[in-house]
Amino acid sequence: MHALPRSRLGFGFFASMSSSAARVGGGGGGGRDPSNNPAVGRLRELVQRGDAAAVEKAKQWSSSLPNADCFTFLADDFFKWKPSEQFDLIFDYTFFCALDPSLRLAWAETVSGLLKPHGELITLIYLISDQEGGPPFNNTVTDYQKVLEPLGFKAILMEDNELAIKPRKGQEKLGRWKRFLPGSSL
Repeated sequence: MHALPRSRLGFGFFASMSSSAARVGGGGGGGRDPSNNPAVGRLRELVQRGDAAAVEKAKQWSSSLPNADCFTFLADDFFKWKPSEQFDLIFDYTFFCALDPSLRLAWAETVSGLLKPHGELITLIYLISDQEGGPPFNNTVTDYQKVLEPLGFKAILMEDNELAIKPRKGQEKLGRWKRFLPGSSL
């Protein structure tokens, strides 16, 4: 699921959805399994079927927001999607932990291609170390660094997510990544 504003500033929000991940909301819900949240489980079900109702449901849920008319929702494969413009900012909301670890380098390469040269990536990192299988899959800040740093990204901020829901307090980090091109400085 992608949320794209119609404003001049390009912004992409990616919840978990690809033909490989087939998930919405990544590690969402109150526990480790997003299907524990009936709304997320239902939306995931719609997306897995390729149902256009998932997009309509996202529109419905966001319609009461003060800036609801600034967003366009579409369902597409994150790894194949080619927007007409690159983004200034991408917010990854636990998408990374929903992807099989074998797809993480492809995730980083896709994010890199979607961002403008000096674009920024915001990541909500759901720290997991004791999970067997997934999604969500085990992941740490180091896992992000391994795939992002070779592409020129540096973490310019990494802090605990003070707004995490109660069951995940202390298990989430908010990361702000900036891509530095050769010859630029931190």
